[in-house]
Amino acid sequence: MKLYMTILMTCAGCSNYYGKTAHIDDLTELVSESKKALVYLYTYMKGKESFYRDADLLAHYYGGKKLPALSSAKGVRSGCSAFFVDLANGYLATNQHCIDNAQRIDLELANGKLYRGEVVGVDKHTDVALLKVSDPNFDRTGLKELKFSKQKPVQGDKVVALGAPLYSKGASTTGSITTLNHPYSGKSIVYPYNSTLRERYSFGEYIQHDALIQGGNSGGPLINTDGQLLGINSLTFPWLVTLADSDHIGNGTTAYAVSYRTIEYVIAQLRESGSCKWGDIGVSWQKLAIDLREHHQIDDYPELPDYQTGAVITEVRKASTATNLQTGDIVFAINGKKITDHIDASNAVLFSMPGDSLQISFIRSGKVMQKTIKVSLWHDPRDDRPVTKIASHWGLKVAEIDQSSLFYQTTKQEGLLVISDSNFTTEMNIASCYLVSVDGQQVTTIKGFAEYLKGKEQVALRSLCFYGGNKIFYYSTLRKS
Repeated sequence: MKLYMTILMTCAGCSNYYGKTAHIDDLTELVSESKKALVYLYTYMKGKESFYRDADLLAHYYGGKKLPALSSAKGVRSGCSAFFVDLANGYLATNQHCIDNAQRIDLELANGKLYRGEVVGVDKHTDVALLKVSDPNFDRTGLKELKFSKQKPVQGDKVVALGAPLYSKGASTTGSITTLNHPYSGKSIVYPYNSTLRERYSFGEYIQHDALIQGGNSGGPLINTDGQLLGINSLTFPWLVTLADSDHIGNGTTAYAVSYRTIEYVIAQLRESGSCKWGDIGVSWQKLAIDLREHHQIDDYPELPDYQTGAVITEVRKASTATNLQTGDIVFAINGKKITDHIDASNAVLFSMPGDSLQISFIRSGKVMQKTIKVSLWHDPRDDRPVTKIASHWGLKVAEIDQSSLFYQTTKQEGLLVISDSNFTTEMNIASCYLVSVDGQQVTTIKGFAEYLKGKEQVALRSLCFYGGNKIFYYSTLRKS
C-alpha cells in the first residue's frame, strides 16, 4: 500500500474500533476515523523581510529580538494542519510557526465547512498554538476530537502521521518511534539555560520518529495504533529542516513531534491565560558523559545505578535562586525521581510552576547531598529590549544599544545599530551592521552622531558587520542626501 507522508492526528472515542489495537499494516479504519479530527489552515499573513544577514548569529548579538523589518507585504500562506482537542468548545491545536505573524486564519474542517479561526494563545518555546473556531455554533457533523495517549509510548512503537503534505489533504504515513524525550540539538547543553547557543529556545519533551513527513504536515498529529494522540509534528522545530528545505524532507530526514505530555501542559495554560509560564532555578545542565563518570568514579555510587543517570551543572547564574548549588554538582534525582540526563533535569524544572520547591539530590566532591531549591519564573533573554532611541540621518536609520540588553551584556560592543540603509549608491549597504566610528570618532549616541554630521557633506564610516559567523570591520563613505 502506497503511503503519503503526513503528520498524524487521532480521534479517541470515535468508534468501537478504538477498543482494539490495530496492526500497522491494517490501519484503514483507524486513519478514516482519525481524519475526522483534522483541520486545514489558510493563514493570511503580513510577511516581514528581516534585515539580518546571518540570522543565527545576529539574533544572539541583538538579544534575539528582531527589530523593524525592511519591508512588508501581505500574502497567503497555507499548507499547515491542525486538529480538534475539544470539539464541544471548538478548540484545536497546531504549531506556533504555522500561524506566526498571521493577520487572519481560515479553518477548513474535515466536513468541508470553512470558518474563521481565533488564536487563543501560543508558546513559541514548544512550538504549540491553541486555536478556536470563531463561530460557537459551527457545524460539527462528521467531526471528531483527539484524545491524549493514556500510556507512555516506548521506543519501537508504531505510529501514524496525518496531515496535508504538499496539499494532499488527509494523507497518512506510518513509522516507528526512534527516540523519546529528545529535543533535537547538536550540543549536549540544554538550550533554555545557555545563552551562548542558538537563537531559538525550544524545550519540553519531543518524540523522534521515522514516519515520512513533508511540508503541510506541520501542526498535524502523530497517533498510536490505538488512535490516541502522541504529538504534533513540527517540521521546522529542530533547526534541522526549514520550509525552504521542504523539497528535501522525506529523504531520510528524521522527524520530530512535540510530545503529548508537553502539549497537554501547554494547552492547559493557554486556555487559562493565553500564555505559558516555565520554571527556572538559574542553572545550565550537561549530560553526565562516560568520560566524566570515569573521572569522578561515579560507578561507586549506588545512587547512579547505570550510565543513563545523571546531569552535571555547568553554570550557576548570578542572582540565581539556586544559591545552594555549584558548578560541577552531579544531579541524580529531583523530587525523588531519577534524572536520566540533562534533558530530564531541564524538563523537571521547566514543568514546575514559579513558587514551587524542588528537592535536588546530587553528588559533590564525593559526598551525596540534598538541597531544597525554590523555583522562579523563567525569563527569555529574547524579551530584552536591544535598543532604545531610533532616528534617521542621511539615509541611515540607526538605534542606540540598550546597555541592559543581552547583546551589550554579552559583547560590550559600543556603537549604533544600523537598522536600514537607503544609500544604495554607497560602496556597501550596511543595514544590520554596527556603526563604530565616523571619521575616526567613536559614536555611541544618536545625538552625538547628528551633531557630528552638521556642516559636513561627506564622512567616512567604520562599521562592524557579521557574515557567515564572522565579524568583519568595513570602511565606507556616506554622503549627505
